[in-house]
Amino acid sequence: MSAVNRRLIGLAAGIGAALAIVAGVAAGVPAMAADEDPAPQSLVEDFAYPGAERYTDIKLIRGDGKIMLVDCGAGRTSAEVWSYTRPEPFCFEFLGDTGYVALELAEAYGVRNYENFVMSAKVTVDDVTKTVEVPEDDWKGVGVGNSENQAVLLELRA
Repeated sequence: MSAVNRRLIGLAAGIGAALAIVAGVAAGVPAMAADEDPAPQSLVEDFAYPGAERYTDIKLIRGDGKIMLVDCGAGRTSAEVWSYTRPEPFCFEFLGDTGYVALELAEAYGVRNYENFVMSAKVTVDDVTKTVEVPEDDWKGVGVGNSENQAVLLELRA
């Protein structure tokens, strides 16, 4: 047997062994169903408000995670927003002295700031959007609470 033939036989045996290993590994991998999406999920932050679908009386859109809607009885209230849509306020916790949350809350009439820094509320009244400063540890009327027409609260910012 010539040296070339021995090399070809060795090469063929190596390729056969490699194919057997690949076939064995492939047999152990479950097949993907046809309706599964093989595309990886994006790692880019879209700032969508987590769990927003749980709330029916306020639309939470997005934020930076530093202003969160909380249970008013939890003792973590940094701000209250009052609306005619329900008898109790919407309470927010500020996780620092800066942050924002975009939302839609109809019939808002007041914002209460319990913090020692100025916060702002963006509202729309009669199709005009404006920003209202809410002083430290104080209350600020918006919409009807400021002798205007109904207001829609669009954003809280610290």
